Amino acid sequence: MLVRQNKITAAAARCVLLVSNRSTTRTPFVCAPPMRYPSVPKRLGLFFFSCVSILGYPTYVMLNLDNVRPFKQTHFNDELKEKLEERRRLRAEGKLNVLQKKL
Repeated sequence: MLVRQNKITAAAARCVLLVSNRSTTRTPFVCAPPMRYPSVPKRLGLFFFSCVSILGYPTYVMLNLDNVRPFKQTHFNDELKEKLEERRRLRAEGKLNVLQKKL
């Protein structure tokens, strides 16, 4: 029984030494392969995925800015409303020549 217990402790001591030696000599970044190994389609896929993920949210926010901020109502002056109505009436009658040079 004593011999078996000594064998177990010796094996455990060897395991501890192996693990401690490996942890001290471990090189950093072993799990990250260099980019020379992936194929060209994988590189392109990674590039486009990163572009979409980086630019996606700011683009979404910029396109929806009108939904984020409150819409400001603009009211025209009464004189300006009358001028606009007159121009609409003249345009409907065909008497408003926009392309004529003003003298």
